[in-house]
Parts: sequence; C-alpha cells; structure tokens
Amino acid sequence: MEHITKKFIPFHLISSEQAVIVDGLHPSKIVLSHWKGANTHQSIAADTSGEIVLNAIKAGFPGLDTPLISATHFDIDGFVGVFALFYPDLAMEYFEVLKQMAIIGDFRELEPNNEAAETALKLCCWMNTVEKEKFYRPFGEKEEMKLCVDKYNYFLPLFPEVLKQPDEYKNSWIEEYEEVKEGLKQLNSNSK
Repeated sequence: MEHITKKFIPFHLISSEQAVIVDGLHPSKIVLSHWKGANTHQSIAADTSGEIVLNAIKAGFPGLDTPLISATHFDIDGFVGVFALFYPDLAMEYFEVLKQMAIIGDFRELEPNNEAAETALKLCCWMNTVEKEKFYRPFGEKEEMKLCVDKYNYFLPLFPEVLKQPDEYKNSWIEEYEEVKEGLKQLNSNSK
C-alpha cells in the first residue's frame, strides 16, 4: 500500500476538508464507526469500529487515502481504527490481534484459548496502564474531544513497536493482565 502522510486532527476543528472519522459520527465525512446511525457499508460492517476500519483496508474501501483522520474520543476500539489507518500494512499483518483488541477494549470480551486474544489482552492492559500514568483515566475529562488529541499523538508513533514485541513492555501490562486473568479464573470457578 502506498505511504500517505496522515495527520490526526481534533474533531472539534474539522472544517470543509475531507477527513475519515473513526468511532464517532459526522454528517459529511467518511465515517468508519459502529455507532448507531453511522455511515457504514454492509461489506465492511462489524461489531467494533476498529474491525470496520480493518475490513475497509482489507477491502480497499474508497477514501482511505484521505490524509486527515479524527475521532471524538480516545478508547482502545477507536485507537485500533485510527492506528490501522496510519499503519495499514502493519494492521493487515496483525489483523486478528487488532480485531481482538477492539473487542476487548469496547466489550470486555475475551475469547478463551485464542492466541490473538491473549496478545490483544496484553496490549490492552499496556495501553490502559500507560494511559492512566501519562494522561488521565479513560473518559476522565469533560473536554475529551479536545484532550484526546494528545493521547493519539503520543500512542500512534509508539504503538508499532509495542504491537510487534509486547513482551518487551511486560512491566507495564503484567499487573493488570494478572488481575484480569485472576478475575476470569474466579468467574469460571463460580459458574461450575
């Protein structure tokens, strides 16, 4: 895929320029979102915005070469979609891991015995930990639409390396990961 310089722009500053909106709504832009009323097409539809973007890249959906990308907020599902637009080749290489990240991030669903989901859980735990340390808790600010830009600008250049080698960042994800695994173990033992 040809490299096009992408730029994340604040949602509240979108004007007449063409932009791709991920995990949100906008009446006149290319929208790749699972939100109710979003302008998705059946050929790329999915439960998460991240997977919709992955499907769009895989299908060669028109308009993805647009250099401006935006979102109304920062969360893991939205990040997966934005990241995929910035790094489409890498996104296709890690399609299943990123798809699982979006599912875990938005729905807190983890597929047992799925290697991609295990890796995705580590990445989600890493992102949650770093987000809380460097910024603020998810949706912890009234001005999320404006403040999320700093999160995207921080995580977008950093994430390719973390995606390729999550175990190198184990110190940042292990605590939350173990809490999740212990919680799942307890749930499974209580359901028997």
